[in-house]
Amino acid sequence: MAVSMTMGRDTKWLTLEVCREFQRGTCSRSDAECKFAHPSRSCHVENGRVIACFDSLKCSCSTIFTFPTDSGRIEGHCFNDILGFTLSACSHLSSLPSPTQGRCTRENCKYLHPPPHLKTQLEINGRNNLIQQKAAAAMLAQQMQFMLPGAQLQPIVSSPH
Repeated sequence: MAVSMTMGRDTKWLTLEVCREFQRGTCSRSDAECKFAHPSRSCHVENGRVIACFDSLKCSCSTIFTFPTDSGRIEGHCFNDILGFTLSACSHLSSLPSPTQGRCTRENCKYLHPPPHLKTQLEINGRNNLIQQKAAAAMLAQQMQFMLPGAQLQPIVSSPH
């Protein structure tokens, strides 16, 4: 008997608190200086929080790199993209027309395109979230194995998106 487990997409790690002073129109700090989000009018704000655009976090370099691995070669838009790093880790930022755009192609994106210091925080949140998901999946698999001794669990396939 095989048991299949799937998980929905979790956007909690992409959520940032909106600056209260910015909401009142009184924040004296720029987007790059404030530790809270300053979303554009097109962003959807709910309960003082905004979701960051996942695509804006990805590198949009036009440079194509080929990276050798044990199982062959991987091709990506930039070395950082191949290794799974996001835009703030990209060394090609100066060559991009709009560093906060990343791979997002939406004209009036309803998600926040965060400045670099908030992107770094989101990357940390994303890595921690991934670690928690893997630990929870392993614990669930262990519990299921205990409850259903003859069952074989299908591996969880998670998309990097």
